[in-house]
Amino acid sequence: MCFHSKQTILALSVQRRFDATIDNPVEFKPCAHINGFEYPKTPVIIDEKPNIITDYNWGLMPEWAKEEEIKKYTLNAKI
Repeated sequence: MCFHSKQTILALSVQRRFDATIDNPVEFKPCAHINGFEYPKTPVIIDEKPNIITDYNWGLMPEWAKEEEIKKYTLNAKI
């Protein structure tokens, strides 16, 4: 995952491209610059609901983590 990205495509185009429905279209807004260090909500499709586009917070919080402070070190994690 990169530290910066963008999402400039309109909601209807995204829905058509992925054959999925945005679950909260009011929150879906194009953005020319998304900074991962702000831990924004970004649109994703998960395996459990492949026909729904929903917002998730950017970043990785390992389940073993005791403090949220660790998320600044796991922003660009690898498998």
